[in-house]
Amino acid sequence: MLSNINLLNSSFVSEHIETLEEIDMEYKQLALESGIENWGRVPALNCTSSFIKDLADAAIEALPSVSATTLSTPRSFSEDKDHDPVRYAIKIFLGSILAFVLLFSPRMIFAFKNHLF
Repeated sequence: MLSNINLLNSSFVSEHIETLEEIDMEYKQLALESGIENWGRVPALNCTSSFIKDLADAAIEALPSVSATTLSTPRSFSEDKDHDPVRYAIKIFLGSILAFVLLFSPRMIFAFKNHLF
């Protein structure tokens, strides 16, 4: 029977709620209840210098493959529609309304009610 386990989660490069809550707490409890005596998890890469250096090297290596037309045609401020203050204000306003509607939808209220009580 398996009594020792050291989990390597290759899907994540940084610690977050899924690794800290689900894996470290819930899966650990499940493993201990199933007879695992020693439980461990290999830490995520986070901001280790070797990982950041390798990531930067990969980005630099990818630069020559970017097409020359992408780099040679910079957009001017007047051509960029996202810098139009009226369009920006409209997007913010409509986004806020959408967020408000979604937050107070019956499904969200039901979900919050179930977690609070």
